[in-house]
Amino acid sequence: MTQPIGKGGANQLAGYVDRRISRILSMPAPGPQKALLANLRRGAGKAPGELPALWGVLLEDFPEEWMNSRGAPSRAEWAAYIALTLFAVHQQGNDPAASPMHCAGCPLGRAVRRLVPADDVDAEIRILRRFEQMATAVEIQGVSQHLRGIVQLLRAGGIPLDYAALAHDLYQYQFPEAVAGVRLRWAQDFYRQPLEDKDNTNTSEGKED
Repeated sequence: MTQPIGKGGANQLAGYVDRRISRILSMPAPGPQKALLANLRRGAGKAPGELPALWGVLLEDFPEEWMNSRGAPSRAEWAAYIALTLFAVHQQGNDPAASPMHCAGCPLGRAVRRLVPADDVDAEIRILRRFEQMATAVEIQGVSQHLRGIVQLLRAGGIPLDYAALAHDLYQYQFPEAVAGVRLRWAQDFYRQPLEDKDNTNTSEGKED
């Protein structure tokens, strides 16, 4: 039986979102898949439960222990809903079979970093300002609003994102004691130098003129 989800349940939620997206990507295209993605896009920026057309995609197989019985979305419902609706926004204009925008191992900070052209300081400042606005939002609704703009930039650049990891982060972000850790992880991923770049740097440094 699924245990009540607490702060440490982010991994469980990430697995749930990963399975939901995998199910969407495996649906027959373009009919049912296209219709579901369109409905999910319409839900972006709204609250979980606000659109009846999305009740099933969010709550089917969603453990009851993760739901809020007090008439407001739970932390888990918010995190899963934002991840699923933004995935649909991201996937628009990209063939789900040939170019799925959900990519395991592509965390948010690293994806945002890929928006910055090499050696373009002005672009880095602009992108980083957007990223910081998202990361300093207090309420999850504010995070969602800023994140939607970032996802639209990722879509334009054809840059995928790990939506299971995003759900993990968004869930933890709603715990005051965990916010700093999530922000640090985003920053680390943004500034982390890829291994291949490190290898190239070390090779160059080892060469003699």
